[in-house]
Amino acid sequence: MIWRAWCFVAGLAPGALAGIALAPGPNDPSPLWLQAGAPAGGLLLFLIAHFLNRRPQDEPDRGARFARAASAGLLALPALALVFLQLAPGPPVLLGIVIVFLTLAFFRAVRRRAPAGGVAGQLTSIFGVLALGTTALFLLSGLVATLRAEPPLRTEGNRKAVLDHDAGIETVALPVCEARAERVDVLHGAGAHPRLDGSGQHVWFDANGPEGRRQVHRLALATGEVACLTCDEPGNNRRPAPNREGSVVLFDTDRWATWRRPGNTELQLLNAAAAARGVPSRRITYSPGPDERALFAPAANTLAWSHGEGGRYRVVSGGLVSGHGSLQV
Repeated sequence: MIWRAWCFVAGLAPGALAGIALAPGPNDPSPLWLQAGAPAGGLLLFLIAHFLNRRPQDEPDRGARFARAASAGLLALPALALVFLQLAPGPPVLLGIVIVFLTLAFFRAVRRRAPAGGVAGQLTSIFGVLALGTTALFLLSGLVATLRAEPPLRTEGNRKAVLDHDAGIETVALPVCEARAERVDVLHGAGAHPRLDGSGQHVWFDANGPEGRRQVHRLALATGEVACLTCDEPGNNRRPAPNREGSVVLFDTDRWATWRRPGNTELQLLNAAAAARGVPSRRITYSPGPDERALFAPAANTLAWSHGEGGRYRVVSGGLVSGHGSLQV
């Protein structure tokens, strides 16, 4: 009976991985898929082992061999780690690898006639799967990420142009300078990521709010007055980027992070005048990876920001749809 219980336990991780891979919303599946997938995977592995053990048998430790085979399901643990870290090759591929590994393990258990090895053999299988599986999957992840990388365009014409350009440039030693600021004024005792708006009248920055979370503040240079514009909003709100007039500001927030994507950040758009009346900011990005460090372009409705996905970052841009505050990328 113990070996059947172990088959159920070993199937929990593959079931959880299947719940993530088969969820209808792959960018942010509901935790219900994970919670339902884990016991379903355990039950399925239990039934497979139970069915195979019902076949004609004359070996007393046949069940123990199936328990060792079920230990192959622990390969799903490092696979889940890759999923939570948002590393390649992705949940569907990892699920396929785990299924193939489990199939081979059970095929070997059915065909094999040697003793299972007792508790020592079972522990060897567990630690072997975890150690070798973790190493192999992380190496595979690095290989896939390398193959997916986009190399820079290299042509013979570009190479010659670079060489010709470099050959015509006269280089001289740079002078040793000791540049120093003429005067340093402390505008505010705490804060980070300062930005001046186009009017030159305000400095925007983020600093700790009353609850200890990072919030967007605006300092009036003429009076020294500091106003917190997001202290009534959830999450940590960082890196404000005002437009030229200083009427609206972009910032990134972690309020939309989930249990599966704890590092997710999104961009918010805040109208300074509306914020004074208690109107909250609006979300303008909806991708599963980090969206942060936004800047307004000289064109009023165009912005650029850093977008991360699959361990890589890109500089992207989009236009604000007038009247809606949403993005058109």
